[in-house]
Amino acid sequence: MRNINVIFLGAGPTALAGIREVGEEGIQTYSIGLNPYETALFSKYTTKLGYAHPEKEPEKLLKILNDFSSKEKDINILIPTGDESIEFLSKYKDRLKSKFRFSLLKNDISEIILNKEKFADLCKEVGIPAPKTWTPNSEITLEEWAETVMYPCFIKPVYYHKWAKIYGLKKGFLVTSKEELIKIYNEIQKNFQDLIVQEVIPGDDSNIVVFTANFKEDDVEQIFTGRKIRQYPVNFGTTTCAVSENIEEIKEYSIRLLKHINYHGVCDVEFKYDKRDNLYKIIEVNARTGRWYRLVTASGKKPLLASIYAMANINKSLEEIPEKEGVIWLFPIRDIPAILKLNNKLQNLKIYFKKNKVWCIFDKKDPLPFFMYFFEMIYKLYKYKIGR
Repeated sequence: MRNINVIFLGAGPTALAGIREVGEEGIQTYSIGLNPYETALFSKYTTKLGYAHPEKEPEKLLKILNDFSSKEKDINILIPTGDESIEFLSKYKDRLKSKFRFSLLKNDISEIILNKEKFADLCKEVGIPAPKTWTPNSEITLEEWAETVMYPCFIKPVYYHKWAKIYGLKKGFLVTSKEELIKIYNEIQKNFQDLIVQEVIPGDDSNIVVFTANFKEDDVEQIFTGRKIRQYPVNFGTTTCAVSENIEEIKEYSIRLLKHINYHGVCDVEFKYDKRDNLYKIIEVNARTGRWYRLVTASGKKPLLASIYAMANINKSLEEIPEKEGVIWLFPIRDIPAILKLNNKLQNLKIYFKKNKVWCIFDKKDPLPFFMYFFEMIYKLYKYKIGR
C-alpha cells in the first residue's frame, strides 16, 4: 500500500491546526512556509521543506515541490492554507497535477470563491441570503446605488489577499453617508482598483457563525458549526475567540450553495445573523480550513482528514460523532487587544477561566510553535521596517 504524504502550503496558525490533526492520525506531513520562521514549521508533527511565497516566488515554490516529488513516489497531497496558496494551485495546476493531488484539481471554482464580485452574483443565482452588494459591473452607477442603500456600508476588496499587501489587517472602510462613500471609494481606487461596496449587517461579532465540512461526490461529512465571540480589529477583523455550537440554519444554506457549484473538499463558510429579517446571511466561502480549525477537531469533527482520505482514494470512514458543543477556542495575542476595545472587560476575560478550551497556537504536546510565533513576529517587524 502506498503511503500518504501531506504537504501544507503556508505554515501559519491555520496550517498548524491541520498539521496537528493529520500528524496525530499518524500521517506524514510536510510544510512550506511563506517565510523561514512561520509557526507551523516548528511543529513536531511536520518536516519543513523550505519557504517560498506562492505569489511572490511561484517558481521557487514549484521547484521545492518538484524536488520533493522526484524523491517521493507515494501519494502526495497538497493542502492550501491561505488565499494566495489557492490562487497558486489554480494557476499552476497543469504543472502539478501529474505528481500531486489537491481539491482544486477536481473542480476549480477558486475564481468564484476568491472574487467577491462573482461570489455575490452566485449567491443571488442560488437564492442564498447575502448582504446587498454593489460592484463596478452593476447595471446602476455607484452614485445611484448610494442613494438607496442603508448606511453604514463597507468598501472592501474583490481579492482580500492582494488588498492585505497595502492595508494589512484592515479589511475595508466603513462609511456612513453617500458623500463619504463616493469620496473614500474614489480615494481608495487610486491605490487599489478591484473594489465592491456592501451593506453592513447590524449586530456585534457574536452574530457571526461558521460552517465547516468536507464535500465528497454527493456526500457531505464531518459537519461542524460554531460561533464567533470576538474578533480583532473589532467588527471587521479575524476571529480571536470562538465557541462550538450547533446551528442548523446555516447547514442547509451552505450545502445548497456548495452542491450547486459541485464543490469538492474541505471548506469554511461564514455567515452573519441579521435581526432585521431573522436570516443568516452569507459573508464568504474559503476553499480551505479557517484559522480556528483546532476548535473543529476539539469538538470531535475531522473534515480535513476526511478530505485527505478522499483525495488519496482510501475508503476509510471516519466516525461521525455528535459535535461537542461549548468548547472555547482562544487566540490571546489578538484577543486581549479586542477585549481592551470593548466594554465589560472583566466579563469578557472570564472565558479564559473555563475548563473546556483550546488555544490557537499553544499545545502542551507540541510547545515549540508557541515560542516561535513570537520570534516570527519580531522577524516580520524587522522586515517591515527594512522594507519601508
